[in-house]
Amino acid sequence: GTAEMTGFKLPTGASNGYVLTSDASGIGTWQAGGSGSGDITAVNAGNGLVGGGTSGEVSLNILVGTGIAASADMLSLTSDYSSGSAYDSRFVNDSDLDHLDSADGSVPNALYVNNNGKVGIGTTSQTHTLEIYSPTNADIYLKSGSAPTLLLDNSTYANPWRVLVEDTSGKFIISDGLTAQRFFIDSAGNIGIGENNPASRLDVAGTAEMTGFKLPTGASNGYVLTSDASGIGTWQAGGSGSGDITAVNAGNGLVGGGTSGEVSLNILVGTGIAASADMLSLTSDYSSGSAYDSRFVNDSDLDHLDSADGSVAGAVFVDNDGKVGIGTTSPDCLLHVMKAGDTEICVEHPGPTYDKNVGFRIKANTVSGSPYANWFLQSDWSGNFALRDETAGTRPFFVEAAAPNYSLCIKQSGSIGLGTNTPSYKLDVTGDIQCVALHETSDERLKTNIKPLENALEAVMNLQGISFEWNEAAESKGAQAGKEQIGLIAQEVERVLPELVATAEDGYKSVDYSKLTAVLIEAVKDLKSENEILMKKIKALEKAME
Repeated sequence: GTAEMTGFKLPTGASNGYVLTSDASGIGTWQAGGSGSGDITAVNAGNGLVGGGTSGEVSLNILVGTGIAASADMLSLTSDYSSGSAYDSRFVNDSDLDHLDSADGSVPNALYVNNNGKVGIGTTSQTHTLEIYSPTNADIYLKSGSAPTLLLDNSTYANPWRVLVEDTSGKFIISDGLTAQRFFIDSAGNIGIGENNPASRLDVAGTAEMTGFKLPTGASNGYVLTSDASGIGTWQAGGSGSGDITAVNAGNGLVGGGTSGEVSLNILVGTGIAASADMLSLTSDYSSGSAYDSRFVNDSDLDHLDSADGSVAGAVFVDNDGKVGIGTTSPDCLLHVMKAGDTEICVEHPGPTYDKNVGFRIKANTVSGSPYANWFLQSDWSGNFALRDETAGTRPFFVEAAAPNYSLCIKQSGSIGLGTNTPSYKLDVTGDIQCVALHETSDERLKTNIKPLENALEAVMNLQGISFEWNEAAESKGAQAGKEQIGLIAQEVERVLPELVATAEDGYKSVDYSKLTAVLIEAVKDLKSENEILMKKIKALEKAME
């Protein structure tokens, strides 16, 4: 029968860790664990291990008993916990022991471990260490009495990332290690980044960088984002905010308030900002040579800019009428440029194309706004200089590139020199003149003390027509040295008809050949008169001889 006792002692052969082992006849002795001979051949649910042997695989034979049932290839281990009217049970396939089915066996392979040790729940084709699949909703439920936590550790980073729910407030938290909490979602749905008590839908402790920004509420074209006293920004029409800007603090932004008056900008000295009696210096950290590149603004009326190094005050100035002065604080026109020494305005096309014109446009409009004068002082792509009438499409004034010195010279007296800078006459041309007709003013109404010429034939007889060649000195007057010409000697003409000779500032004399016409006309008339007298005398002699 069965013996029941509260203790068991067999002193013979005992040693620490030994187990009571049976021989074939049922006599038990203490043996070192695992050193007994024979195989384990059966497990009796009620009575423990029986059997023996010395080699081969261990065979576990399960005998049906309380909590154990068997089928063809299934071992059913059933607890005594009743779920409804049926026993709660789990099933293990005893052929490969690689999976668990559902409690009632309706879902085979509910949990499956493949040969790579990857675990699948709801799938037998997992590719990750743990993969969960459900045809409807796949949930992982983690519950703890304090703060349920999921740890993510790559085995090289000192502090594993933790995903947890705070036990007191229920906040969802992502933390770097134990204390550096980075991301929060509270029960109201507010999100905090670096802020564990987010007061807004998104609360960032630090600077947020983004590629775009959108706030649809209250938006309208041209509106600006405007803050209230608590820092909440809303779209407002530009300039519609109440209060005046009364100060600008270089370190802290705008401060002040008010409801009326002009805006006053008070600059406090700080990094990159220096102040003097009436000068604000805004200095960049860009080094140009050995000096910092800076710009200076007069803070009393903000009407001018000084030079980069401050050595030229008022380099650019704008007066109350909007006139701009460069080098002057009293501009006479919309743009007034002045400088001691050479003063230049440069208009340059950078290239590399050469089909563009550069210059200044002078344009005047009618009352209706349409242009009636549109001039362009230009340099074309060939280097020629011209004054172009844009309305007519003509260039009434044109100077070709590389034209010689003093191609056109207008003196203070109004005299114009073509090829000379010392014109002695209203128009002084160094060289030949070609024209279709030359009309000289000769209206009787413009003349007084009119008298006929006398002794014209005698004057002509005292002149000598000559042929000659220009010498090298004549080249200064535009003549070609060695070229043969015909004419008169000015000095000879001057002795006979001084009215026809002029002396230039350089002392050279010239003859007004066109006025010789009047002398020649009278000389011909004198010849005709003399001829008529002679003809009368001849006829008288002929008649006397008859």
